[in-house]
Amino acid sequence: MMEYISILVVLFAAELIYFHIAQKWKIIDIPNGRSSHSEPTLRGGGIIYWVTALIYFVLNPSAQATWIFLGLTAIAAISFLDDVAEVRQKIRLIFQLLSITCAFIAINAFGNYSWWVILLGYFFFVGILNAYNFMDGINGMTGLCSLVILGSLQYVNLNITPFVDADLIWYPMIASVVFLFFNFRKQAKCFAGDVGSISIGFWVMVLLLRLTIQTQNLIWIGFLLVYGVETCGTIFHRILRRENITLPHRLHFFQILVNEYRLPHRLVSSVYAALQLICSALIIWLYPTMGWWIFGILAVVLSAVYTLKFKLMIMADSPQLKANMRKQAAMSYQPAYADSRYTQPTTADSVPASPETAEIDAATYIAPIAGPNEAAHDASLSPSGATHDATHSNSPASKPESTSAKPQPSTATPSAAAATSKPAAKNPALSHLDETEPAESVAHPHKDDIFLLTNPNHPGHPGFPDRSDSSRSANP
Repeated sequence: MMEYISILVVLFAAELIYFHIAQKWKIIDIPNGRSSHSEPTLRGGGIIYWVTALIYFVLNPSAQATWIFLGLTAIAAISFLDDVAEVRQKIRLIFQLLSITCAFIAINAFGNYSWWVILLGYFFFVGILNAYNFMDGINGMTGLCSLVILGSLQYVNLNITPFVDADLIWYPMIASVVFLFFNFRKQAKCFAGDVGSISIGFWVMVLLLRLTIQTQNLIWIGFLLVYGVETCGTIFHRILRRENITLPHRLHFFQILVNEYRLPHRLVSSVYAALQLICSALIIWLYPTMGWWIFGILAVVLSAVYTLKFKLMIMADSPQLKANMRKQAAMSYQPAYADSRYTQPTTADSVPASPETAEIDAATYIAPIAGPNEAAHDASLSPSGATHDATHSNSPASKPESTSAKPQPSTATPSAAAATSKPAAKNPALSHLDETEPAESVAHPHKDDIFLLTNPNHPGHPGFPDRSDSSRSANP
């Protein structure tokens, strides 16, 4: 017991030291139009999973442990580099394959299994690594689900089929508890980052590989059933929408719940962890009598639950949905609005439009077939009455307009100015929504001003004086 308490204390200390380093070197996750958070947050807190692996393999040296640690170190290094400075996808894939190769060497897979089995193994384990990374999107998700998965593996290890040293599971569980202490909050102190999600994903992959070989049974992949259904369903959804599945998005079920329906992060991540716990318990309990039928039933039930996402997307109130998108576009346009500790001040001319949200509209979320009511609503948002679609960036009207540092004062009479004045600066990220803001707020928009920016009918909105009833009725 004292060993585990010591590990807990060491990991807490390591995490706090990393916080100091991350603040000094600005390893910060700045919110943008795709983010599910609204405040700058330290990134890479999941590095303690690598620290935990280092402690374990120092205390338990062996040839097999060395290969596993080399694989984890390689994938943690490229993932941390990706957290600090973006790394090309091909390079990340190469390191993932290299890490999986180290794991295969550790278990003597080469020479003992057919080439096609090893090829399928590469494909399957690359999928696990990326699924773990995809699902790391809200507070508590990675930590809670990892605790459930590792706890399920430990139960099998201690009570059904011993397949690995128990400390190889206890250690990452302790690391998950430490990480959750800082992450499972309304306002997280840190995010796992790629270094955290990929590292624990690799650790879980190695444990599943050992258990599968020991039992000669693949049923244990059910311990990742929730992640698997969510990831496969989202990829299939994006393929149907003809999207590039390698690009960031906001179509995960948990993203819809958190971003559009404003459910608390901790509630959603707890529900996901509870669902996985139920699936794991049922697999352990019923597989001896039902066989793979229990896996199939659980997969069908989870898939049915996942389809509720589409209903929720359609039920989302359109005005509220557009208000959410305006807020996200504004945040992406100037993401460092809230904290001067993390970024340097900028001028209006130096702030570019965000490529992630310049094309944002309702089709990004639900893409329904526009009916008469929807067309009328879109027409009210556009002076020309034309509806907006994913190809609007090719039209001259949708291209971002440059902003001026400050509008020139007008010498016209009040009545003439009211009839002829136009906004001095337009936010390119909101150009297709016909929302404007003054140049001063473009350079340094404050978090509290986003409400006014995203509510054009409020008296405090910059464009409110020009939005009289007569001008509204003049629009087609």
